[in-house]
Amino acid sequence: MSYAEGIRRIDANPHLLAKDANLFDAKWNVVACSLDIGDGFVEASKLIVTEPRFFLDENLEMSLMTAMRLWADGHIHECGSILDKLDAIEGINGKLAEAGLEPAMFEKLKLWVSERRRLGA
Repeated sequence: MSYAEGIRRIDANPHLLAKDANLFDAKWNVVACSLDIGDGFVEASKLIVTEPRFFLDENLEMSLMTAMRLWADGHIHECGSILDKLDAIEGINGKLAEAGLEPAMFEKLKLWVSERRRLGA
């Protein structure tokens, strides 16, 4: 079973989770388990980024970490999609700083993606 299939099964059967389990956290854990799987991570991350909660303040670290991993693996389009959504958040750099993250890293990643998009990646 693929990690993405695991997320689909969680979505289809949330009643199987413990009553105090958080559905979003369960999905994120599946994605995190796939970090070293290459395309398995890409497939699973495509499902988690459809969750509006993925872009809330308390999840900015996982959003940025996912984008960075996609960039590192050469998945420019997927990375750029996450960055575009993050960039649309009003005051994103301040929110990243408040979360203990580096706004400069976010800006560099956006620049790199922009350059790769310009070059047709």
